[in-house]
Amino acid sequence: MFWVRWREEYIQTQTRRKWQENRPNIQTGDVALLRDKTVCRNQWPHGLVEEALSSSDGIVRKVRVRIIREGNPVVYTRPVTELVLLVSE
Repeated sequence: MFWVRWREEYIQTQTRRKWQENRPNIQTGDVALLRDKTVCRNQWPHGLVEEALSSSDGIVRKVRVRIIREGNPVVYTRPVTELVLLVSE
């Protein structure tokens, strides 16, 4: 019940932000949705950022994110433009 309501109400309020404003870098431990063009937004997998990969200018451009796929943990490397940050300190 919680996850159904969370997907229907909370996920729909999240927007992807482009590089129009300076924001803090994504950090290890942040929770994010992984954008997937093949499914609706409320079905995007969510995962935990395991490692933030900085470029030479110090800005995080890629991350290693862990998700659970079919009951098994899987780690992907994704650009930050393909993530929607959910929880941040």
